Amino acid sequence: MDGLIRKTIDSRIMIDAQQFRKSIPNYPRFFTKKSDFEVDHTLLDSFIDVKSTILRDILRDVLDGATSVSLREDRPSINPDVLFTYHTQLDAVHATTKPGSPERLHLGKLIEFLKSHYASASDKLTALVQHMEITFDLLPVFFQPNSIVYMVSSTSENPRCPLFDARKFQIEHGQKRFDMNCRYLTHDGKCFGEATTMAEISEFHGVTKITSSGVYPLDYHPEKQEVVD
Repeated sequence: MDGLIRKTIDSRIMIDAQQFRKSIPNYPRFFTKKSDFEVDHTLLDSFIDVKSTILRDILRDVLDGATSVSLREDRPSINPDVLFTYHTQLDAVHATTKPGSPERLHLGKLIEFLKSHYASASDKLTALVQHMEITFDLLPVFFQPNSIVYMVSSTSENPRCPLFDARKFQIEHGQKRFDMNCRYLTHDGKCFGEATTMAEISEFHGVTKITSSGVYPLDYHPEKQEVVD
């Protein structure tokens, strides 16, 4: 599916791009990509519908611990940006699968899609992070769910290192920002519990240093080992 296109304010229509192409008899669909567009063709959101139970089970293992992603359904839907952040882990799993096996075929098709769909973003991201730089539009494929981030709090002198959970672009009063949900362990004097916190990165133009955003993956901290210790 190439689009959920809003035709009017109150109605939407599903358009299947495959209906305009020559159908392939009995071609297995391991997953489908769907996108939600505004009437002016502005992309709102995208997601992957996982049809293959084999692929679903692989993703359950790879994305284990990513609480913002629900894989309990028989046919879960996952944001492709999230899947791309796990491309290294997916490649590693694919390398361990048996040649000719359904696991290798199904996962291979997903990896093939991710590499094709994100080819430009991947090249740009790789070039930027080598210089410890990032752009605003690449933030969704920069932060991996369930990874540790370094956060400078505006209300505390002490930085935090919570787990990044989920993200979403927001627009308020004409200003765009990148909202992030994070979680961390806390202690009330009697017992430990999990708490949540929010972080945001205001829209910026061009390239900026990763460490200047106020929140970024701990792996990019110049003194990571000291922070961990």
